[in-house]
Amino acid sequence: MGRTYPGDLVDVLQRDCKTVEVDGLPILMKPVPDDPRDHVLDPRVLANATKASSASSSAPPSWASLLAVRHRPLKADERLATSDVEFSERLIDAGDHKINLFMWDPAGRKDSSAALLYIHGGGFTAGNVLQYRRALEFIAEQAGALVVFPDYRLAPEAPFPGPVDDCMACCRYLFDHAEELAIDADKVVIAGDSAGGSLANACIQLMPEKSFAAAVELYPLVDAGLEDPAWGYDLYPAIPEQADVARGRVDRLRGSFDVLATMYTRDRDELLDPRISASKASDDVLAEFPPVTLITAEYDYLRVQGEQFARRLLSLGVPVRAIRYEGCDHGFFEWPGVRPQTEDVALVISDVLSDV
Repeated sequence: MGRTYPGDLVDVLQRDCKTVEVDGLPILMKPVPDDPRDHVLDPRVLANATKASSASSSAPPSWASLLAVRHRPLKADERLATSDVEFSERLIDAGDHKINLFMWDPAGRKDSSAALLYIHGGGFTAGNVLQYRRALEFIAEQAGALVVFPDYRLAPEAPFPGPVDDCMACCRYLFDHAEELAIDADKVVIAGDSAGGSLANACIQLMPEKSFAAAVELYPLVDAGLEDPAWGYDLYPAIPEQADVARGRVDRLRGSFDVLATMYTRDRDELLDPRISASKASDDVLAEFPPVTLITAEYDYLRVQGEQFARRLLSLGVPVRAIRYEGCDHGFFEWPGVRPQTEDVALVISDVLSDV
């Protein structure tokens, strides 16, 4: 069926953005494409938030709630790619077990092309390839690159560092089999959203220096520690009639670190491990990061820590490009063909791949 929104909304996102310096960090602000006002929810976010509020629950984490998340109906998506993109999977060794790698290979891809290793989010406990297939297929087509998606084990069945170990196995496989996969090992980009951003940062730290040509982090988890005393709802201004809904979008993740301490780690102290919270890594380690494109959403609890992480990388000499999608909330990359911002992010990632 294709896009459910006018194609010119993506044009607006690319044309009408502006760079604003926020506490020393230049941020490219992407507007709500069909509402010129400041600090408004994107109409698609608002509609979904209104629908979701009637089904919300404050129940503590449990196996029942986790299974409900893992098996909930997929978000609506539409195919954006217009040409043939081959989808395949292969089983690779990951220590004492095996994991699946899913791949998208566009028709006509050149030998020694770039490659994208994309690590999914889901709080380390959920997430699957079906949520990302349309967006990653589109990236492969647009960039003429191989896109690889590791189906890493999930917590609590595989607690920390299990998912890190699986993603590292994928990294090593990708570099060790670069010739077989017809990719250039010097043109591998790593990316991830939310918890996947945390896992991507772990891989960057654990791989030999300068392994990755670039990194793209979508609203990454970089600090699972105690909340910054300077944090407050005033950091998320919204027009009065949408203030309560906007606050609700922020609150979706605010209490989630207790869930991580219950299901991903043994206790809250372990959440401070740099392989989970990259902001806890030393300056020497972070200074070796590749160029980073860090993407945030205006009404996402993780925006503040993500942009602070970008400032730190920038201060250490790492090339950083920060992008904020105004009016969006956490997880907006999972709506290809339904939200124009998803398509725009896919094009941003495609450009990074084309430039390495």
